[in-house]
Amino acid sequence: MSISPSDPTYRDFRRVLFCGKNPQALIRLYFDLLPLLERDPRLRFDFAVVPGSDPKHEIAAHRFLRKLELGGRATVVQWTEVGKSYHPELVVSASPTPEVIKLGVPAMFITHGAGNNRLRTDLTGPYGLAREQLVWNGNVVRWLPLAGRAAWRDLRRWCPEAVPNAEVVGDLRYERICESRALRREYRRKLGVKTDERLVVVSSTWGDLSLAGEGRMNLATMFLNALPMDEFKVAVIPHPNIEHGAGPSVAAELGRWLGNGLLMPPIEEGWAATIIAADLVVGDSGSVTQYAAAIRRAVLLSAFGYDQMPPDGALAGFGRATSWLNLDKPFAPQFHEAIARGQGFDFGDILANDRSPSGIIHAKVYELLGIQPPEFPGPTTLPVPELHYRCAPTWAWDVKVEFGRGFAQVTRRPVQSHKDVEGLLVVRHEDCDDNRIRTRANVLLHHSDPLPRDEAIEELVGLHEDWPHWDLASARTCEGELLMLTRQRLLIRVQPGGNADIIASALASWLAEQPANAARLCRADAFVDFERGFEPAPTILSVETLG
Repeated sequence: MSISPSDPTYRDFRRVLFCGKNPQALIRLYFDLLPLLERDPRLRFDFAVVPGSDPKHEIAAHRFLRKLELGGRATVVQWTEVGKSYHPELVVSASPTPEVIKLGVPAMFITHGAGNNRLRTDLTGPYGLAREQLVWNGNVVRWLPLAGRAAWRDLRRWCPEAVPNAEVVGDLRYERICESRALRREYRRKLGVKTDERLVVVSSTWGDLSLAGEGRMNLATMFLNALPMDEFKVAVIPHPNIEHGAGPSVAAELGRWLGNGLLMPPIEEGWAATIIAADLVVGDSGSVTQYAAAIRRAVLLSAFGYDQMPPDGALAGFGRATSWLNLDKPFAPQFHEAIARGQGFDFGDILANDRSPSGIIHAKVYELLGIQPPEFPGPTTLPVPELHYRCAPTWAWDVKVEFGRGFAQVTRRPVQSHKDVEGLLVVRHEDCDDNRIRTRANVLLHHSDPLPRDEAIEELVGLHEDWPHWDLASARTCEGELLMLTRQRLLIRVQPGGNADIIASALASWLAEQPANAARLCRADAFVDFERGFEPAPTILSVETLG
């Protein structure tokens, strides 16, 4: 007996096709649904892009699947082969479309955002609930899981013939977010947010009524300019359609800030863990803002697409109940007030919180395939958030230090130009790629990689020769100490106690207030007043004049 190249190795298996029209639809299937099913050896999963979306979004969808395929994480089929050379037993789409119903095989549509709220000019009802998407030639999609009771009521209004095939099950991504809330400390740690810091997230959906569409993506940089960096961290989450659309790239537009302390997860994943880590979201009517509010994160609005949703819908009610950011008032007091006030709007009507969507959808997949389900694995928690490749720690900041009443008050803000500096300009020398700002620095730091003492001194002398304008340079040694060199060539050895960057910045500010050429500064005990200003206190170990 001979074998044909087309003979399968496994004969008793079912093909399941995951498909969508844009990256976010495919992302939802890959990250939220596939892990519930992929361990079953009786099932084979393939992905496809359904044609008919905006060309830019369709290209981005193909690019996402291509990346998965190259990484060995998914197999991809061409839509033109579906129903011809490729015959799935079940199709699951996160982009509701009659193209799937036309295939004549069991199909289900799941949402790829928070509920069904957006009105589009090409549809007679909200996206995901419109007749044009759910019915073809009298045939209705086999099963339609809905995120909440609001969607059920809207479906009865806009496409009543689909009601018998629909069921309120909840939202897969919302379930994973809720499952992952206990990991908040790990997410914050990965993002570099300390316990006493507040993480503010700027989020925008797509479209002309979004935060970005209203020209407010610069809120992220406004917050960085205005907020003390030791009290607040700022992150930005743009909708994938913005990055893949016709306008400018958010990553490119904010690139200099991403490289100077602004946080941004990759557009595919990481955003959900970031809103769990957040204390406050400044956003609009998009899904990220909705998910954040649903888990009781504080929200301030800066845009809201009322004209793109049913005016009597639940989402419009959220917009009316939520406070807005006032651009004419200081940000920090508004943020503290919003965080203290919390989020009071009940999202249970939009995102049902009394169901197990993963369990219900898992069971339904096997029902539609006509096979016995295995043990339900349960939803997976969200991984720790990675950051966009452009992101890097803050490397240039303005510092103002006030000494008095036995303590030092240090305020730092990231800056992109010396023109924004009100106090001293501090620059991480090894991370700086802009000589225009390096040449204006009052303080140069070499703190990223510790150096042996001799190499640290050599580095400080080199900085003095190459960039003679600064007031103080500091290097971290392998012994956990700081070596600091002043313009007057005083070499100061310090045990920092606390944040080395802050201590070096503050010492430069303190020295600037001392009488010129003060002989007493050549003794370590001359710095007692400086040491007392901090908790934990730094220790000046020695002072010498470098020959």
